[in-house]
Amino acid sequence: MALLEPLWISEGAWEALREQVIAPEATRAEQDVRELLETWDAPQREADRVGVFIDAEHARTLARLLDSHPALAAQLLG
Repeated sequence: MALLEPLWISEGAWEALREQVIAPEATRAEQDVRELLETWDAPQREADRVGVFIDAEHARTLARLLDSHPALAAQLLG
């Protein structure tokens, strides 16, 4: 059983990652990205934050996707 950790981010960051990074890559039929998108599409909301519960594999997939979008990654980091 994989350990799930919450990734708490703003609604805008969650949406930007989904629309600009994860969803476009998921159309290319990579299983790990499709699984990340399924997880990404089931967030928890708390006040002004969105929580996505990811495991280590999803975290590696997200990091790999962000590596291919350095401008967006820098923008999300502030």
